[in-house]
Amino acid sequence: MPHVSIGLPVYNGENFLAEAIDSILAQTFKDFELIISDNASTDRTEEICRDYAAKDSRIYYYRNDNNLGAVANYNLVFEKSSGRYFKWAAHDDIIAPTFLERCVKVLEQKPEVVLCFPGISYINERGSIQQASEGNLSIGAQSAAGRLYCFVNHQLKREDIFWAVFGLIRSAALRQTGLFGKYVASDQVLLMKLLLCGQFYEVSDPLYFRRVHPQASTIKLPKTRTYRERAKWYDANSTMRLVLPNWRLLIETLVATGKSQLVWHAKVRCYYPIFKMFARRWKRLVRELISIPSQVLGFR
Repeated sequence: MPHVSIGLPVYNGENFLAEAIDSILAQTFKDFELIISDNASTDRTEEICRDYAAKDSRIYYYRNDNNLGAVANYNLVFEKSSGRYFKWAAHDDIIAPTFLERCVKVLEQKPEVVLCFPGISYINERGSIQQASEGNLSIGAQSAAGRLYCFVNHQLKREDIFWAVFGLIRSAALRQTGLFGKYVASDQVLLMKLLLCGQFYEVSDPLYFRRVHPQASTIKLPKTRTYRERAKWYDANSTMRLVLPNWRLLIETLVATGKSQLVWHAKVRCYYPIFKMFARRWKRLVRELISIPSQVLGFR
């Protein structure tokens, strides 16, 4: 059983995949497995993965017969993992050689921390650094409500807290969350569920390099896809005619808090930062309600 499992879900990732795998294999912390799940790619992804798997016994390559959608593929790599700690990896991002070493050390020394992630630098298609994140994104409040309040404040300030999902996570805590939901922005709900379990800790050094390029899902999806097409990206089998991302996010967040193992008065305190977050999103909520007729008629 490896100490760390790394899950790399990929679809048509031939452009940056080899560079991502190389950065994982270059880790100073060697006790890990790399699980790659190919979502029925039609480019050279399979060839690249099989070449690497043949050279390193820590790499396990799986190929889906059909495209399952992004969420199912992300969840699949965790379900196939066996490590004490788990990390998702994106095919177009790279990590510094000491990423695992630094994050494992934190989780070993701080049992109250469920997720450890490093500072982030943004790189372009050629790998050149364009921008580095600033500020301390650690969330170390003792109470679940305090942690959610810090999380919401990071969101309102438009800070890089969402990329924490690519940090190193305790597998036991991740199993309690139900993983990613098959709906838009389910990564936000997953992070909030993890915060109900424990603290987040940021290693200040920039050890994670997030690649910004025209085909990145975080850029392409919001700008070029309708609500329904975005839902299809998350869940390939989605047949929903009505997609209300922010309303779904609000409901899922409230339900997750209600189902948590917190005592009732702790749950009540958690609702305040949640409503604060969505009070700031009231325009989005209204726009989605206005879009209902056009969605039902098939225009969006």
